[in-house]
Amino acid sequence: MSCSKYAVFLGLDVDKSGHHAGALDPSGKRLHDRALPNWLCKVS
Repeated sequence: MSCSKYAVFLGLDVDKSGHHAGALDPSGKRLHDRALPNWLCKVS
């Protein structure tokens, strides 16, 4: 059990060749982990 006031921790890795997003709950369980498109028209 965690005492965090946050429900989800988000992380973004952004660089010229690609992007990646990850999300963890306060216990460390991975909720999201995947590559993101590197083109503005695909993200919006």
